[in-house]
Amino acid sequence: MAKGVSINIGLDSVRASFGFDDLFGCENDARAMYNLARSVDFTGDLPLLGAQATTVAVRAAIQRASQDLADGDILLLTFSGHGATFPDFSGDEADGMDEGWVLFDDYFIDDELYDLLTDFQPGVRVVVVSDSCHSGTIVRILANTRTPKLDTREFSANVMRRFERRAVTRFALEGLTGATKVNVPQPKTPSLVAITKEYSRNNEFYDRLVARFRVSQRRDLSASVILLAACQDDQNSASASSPTGNSLFTQGLLEVWANGSFAGGYQEFIDAIATVTPGQFPNLLPLGPNVDAFLRQRPFRILP
Repeated sequence: MAKGVSINIGLDSVRASFGFDDLFGCENDARAMYNLARSVDFTGDLPLLGAQATTVAVRAAIQRASQDLADGDILLLTFSGHGATFPDFSGDEADGMDEGWVLFDDYFIDDELYDLLTDFQPGVRVVVVSDSCHSGTIVRILANTRTPKLDTREFSANVMRRFERRAVTRFALEGLTGATKVNVPQPKTPSLVAITKEYSRNNEFYDRLVARFRVSQRRDLSASVILLAACQDDQNSASASSPTGNSLFTQGLLEVWANGSFAGGYQEFIDAIATVTPGQFPNLLPLGPNVDAFLRQRPFRILP
């Protein structure tokens, strides 16, 4: 009998030394996705919230799932919190920048997430829901062998170019580029200054990741993976406008999900979410073998 496991992560704040603004609603999002998963018979631990959502805890949860799930099973992995861009450690990004999640104690880059997903067995299905800035390809690895050489100044310039290229959203029009504004959705992205300062402070640690995630050492995915992302790689996503609400993308997802009554496949699902998330451009990214059949299934269903 097929089974489903969910891992739900949400952070309204991260360690103070990051210098990132607090957010509203991200931990509510994790609780809401946990409840959604339980409503369709997924199992799993309670959500990883705030200080519980460390790199060690998240990595361990994904590794346990990869050992527990077999052909026909499904993992629902959800994240809500800050997203950020970093220097491309492994040489797999066309624009020289990696994307990732900001966990409580450290960054969790797309290279590491992909590496963990390659541990899942053939026939396992994985749905990743990323309600964070720069999340459009958070599970993707491109096949090239370029070796980046980025110093701190190059990194700052690359991030600035990404910021300048972003599509204009209503959040930018409202001037939401700095401190939190109460009762107005805040973009889930740290400031350029905060990102650059963090990289400068720990650049030796981040540079050591080059060898670990070198493209030539990559394995292919055996599982079928679908990413539901709140926005494109060069865009912001919005947090909640109050401590009791949900982030814009998660709110739209829950609205379209409609307590399980949504009857379409994943493409129809993300298209419907896009109609209720003004100013954001959600992304669907399918990867791995047999993903076409996975796309046609109803979202978050254990039985195909």
